[in-house]
Amino acid sequence: MKKVFLSAVLLLAFLLWSQPVWANQAVVFSAQFADIENHSWGAADMKKMVQLGVLLGYPEGDKYYAMPEKLISRAEFATLLARTLGMEDGSQPPPFSDRQAIPDWARGPVAALHGAGIVQGNPNGDGTFSFRPADNISRAEIVALLTRALTADPGLPGINPFKDVQEGRWFYQAVLKANKLGIVNGRTADAFVPDGTATRVETFAMLARFLDKDAGVLPRDEDLTALVAEFEEKVKDAMNGGDKEVLANYLTGEAELALKKGGAGIWESVPPGGKVEVSYPEGPPVVEAKSSRLAQIMYTLEVKITASPGAQPAEVTTRVNGRYGLQKIGAEWKIYAIDVSLLETSA
Repeated sequence: MKKVFLSAVLLLAFLLWSQPVWANQAVVFSAQFADIENHSWGAADMKKMVQLGVLLGYPEGDKYYAMPEKLISRAEFATLLARTLGMEDGSQPPPFSDRQAIPDWARGPVAALHGAGIVQGNPNGDGTFSFRPADNISRAEIVALLTRALTADPGLPGINPFKDVQEGRWFYQAVLKANKLGIVNGRTADAFVPDGTATRVETFAMLARFLDKDAGVLPRDEDLTALVAEFEEKVKDAMNGGDKEVLANYLTGEAELALKKGGAGIWESVPPGGKVEVSYPEGPPVVEAKSSRLAQIMYTLEVKITASPGAQPAEVTTRVNGRYGLQKIGAEWKIYAIDVSLLETSA
């Protein structure tokens, strides 16, 4: 009886946990950050960026800190943007006159962004360009980089709402396009403040909106739901004694970290001779939202664990509602978050 119930509980625990290094490898869970949960407006965006493996934070003792109100430098933003885009480090040093001043941890991301035409540098007046890695990045510079990274040009809106964004300025089109998509807003109703600096939380909000709003090349719903269904089949197979290592092929971000940190106890808890079945009692998963880079899949999952002959209770059924968060990395879609709520458990 204990073992069967424990299996159901541990499976649920695995799903609940699923809420750098290479671009999308999370190092800690969002719950381990001391300054995210109570942030007045940026908590959801910062949690998402932790789940995606973009926000790695500053360790201090057994806690991590996002430092949401800290201003962000050009080198820091380039590193965050490269992680957001799932880029591997570039191998060719960018031709900036101050490239030796770029910190070691930012050189690969800056090189990757330069190679993709996203980072172009600032003209020095003699035909060369500089990167100025230690300077605080401006709002206009952030928007320019984000719009260069879009998968499709959204075009200009019919109306310019900002009195400080005049036609002819180098950031004019970038600001209006980003505002049209909902990636950025003004500091006030009619002022964008292009030369203003940005805090880390403002940056994470813009990066999160960029991922949600970039809709140039949308995935097919059937491809996304097929991936989720295939993953659930692999989970079921692993619970029934199959290969659990294959699950890592489907995961990234926090979901991958959850498998590494907490998945092992599930497999040992399955009762000898028992059987695990997984089904969708209310129909297959449904795509709730999608962009070129992120997708959200809703589902109701039922996990039925049947004990070996003679064990009591003979069967335990757990039903949960949940959502999968999917991210496109290169040409592949992977699961970065699995958020669930328990509906019922019966024996």
